[in-house]
Amino acid sequence: MRIKDIITARKEVLEGTFQGVIQTHKVDAKEKRLENNPEEFLKITYPSSAIKRILERIGEKLSKKSNQGGFLLVGPYGSGKSHALITLYHLFNNPQLAMDWGKQWKIDFALPEKSRSVIVSTRRYDVDRLWEPIFKLLGREDLLSKIKRFPTTDQIEEVIGDNTVAIFIDEIENWYGAFDPEKQAHLIEQNETFLEHLLEVAADPNKNLFVFITFLEEKEGLKKIFNRTKPVRVDVSPIEDREKVILHRLFEDMEYVDRDKVEGVVEEYINAYSEPVKIDDIHNYKQRMIRTYPFHPLLLDTLFQIYEAAAERQVIRGMLNVLADAVKDMYEKKDLILVSDINENAFRGIDLKLVEKYEFDLERVKDIGFAKEILKTILIFTLNEKTHGATESDILLSIFSPTEGHTLNSILMDIENIYGKPYYLYKEKGVYLFRHEPLKRRLKRK
Repeated sequence: MRIKDIITARKEVLEGTFQGVIQTHKVDAKEKRLENNPEEFLKITYPSSAIKRILERIGEKLSKKSNQGGFLLVGPYGSGKSHALITLYHLFNNPQLAMDWGKQWKIDFALPEKSRSVIVSTRRYDVDRLWEPIFKLLGREDLLSKIKRFPTTDQIEEVIGDNTVAIFIDEIENWYGAFDPEKQAHLIEQNETFLEHLLEVAADPNKNLFVFITFLEEKEGLKKIFNRTKPVRVDVSPIEDREKVILHRLFEDMEYVDRDKVEGVVEEYINAYSEPVKIDDIHNYKQRMIRTYPFHPLLLDTLFQIYEAAAERQVIRGMLNVLADAVKDMYEKKDLILVSDINENAFRGIDLKLVEKYEFDLERVKDIGFAKEILKTILIFTLNEKTHGATESDILLSIFSPTEGHTLNSILMDIENIYGKPYYLYKEKGVYLFRHEPLKRRLKRK
């Protein structure tokens, strides 16, 4: 049995056209994009706990249980802020689709039957005054000539009128940080005042204004504005949802997967694990393997730790791109995707020199059966700052497949045959790892 016999990968994953990066400036692009196709976009969107919390707070504003209509969508790079922003934009703009999406996921939420929504990405709108594209998109360009230094709350209220209006702002910190504090201090102050006024109107119980802003929480000037107006802060980093988000993004109809087939595959692995494989709670591990199928839990944990610690922490985005490639390559070949199935080239951006040293060492031992899988596993675990290398148990869990006729002893023998031949492979206190300095040269100096 192979993955394709159990679960259905999305077409774009298998075709190699998977789009891991979601960008708000494509929402109003003229050409066909995933971002400007609300039906397709909602199909690939899993309702994370963060999105559910936002929808709940929107309902509180509409039902007058709360005054606050300002929202900050916070999280590191690649954590899903733009995806959440576009999801909310499409839900506001497409009431029937929103209703159908809610029914599909059994979510009860209230959105206005009619609203005016605009989305502004500073990748598309590089302006000195942030209010200008917003007023234009809302059809009130006529008011721009009446503004002196910045829009007053009265002028913003005039734009909103008695309507329900939703304003979505993405990439605000890149735009804000591009101002020169010495030469453009007046523009910084004007834009900060506008944002403060905008969020004040969003917190008015008599106005149905919603403002959604993605925020990395890096710019102190913006922090001060947000601290004054107290918008709802929602961390969209789907820590508790990340596995479900990833699986739904890569596969179709995850809720209808044949659990018996999945459990059958998992049991073959679990039943074959023995010393020196170390698993603390085999029952819980089995249940997790079923939940994360077709990915081994060790693979997801390792990738999460690597990307969580990497520059700019592009956690979900980084993981999705790597896993999409693995699914494309292994969909018709394997029944479970392991750490050693990942393409090592995915990590060149994290440590290019170490990947090159792995490739150099692989040439020296490439005739040994599991050499590539063993060295690749050690490389990946070396890049993981939480492990700094792989134990024998890690290596076995990353390679061993009972359904392919592997034995634990054959992999262990290859580990023994390999060690000592590569230049950059070390073994310290039972942990195998790569270093930048050749081991043999260091031994000669001693």
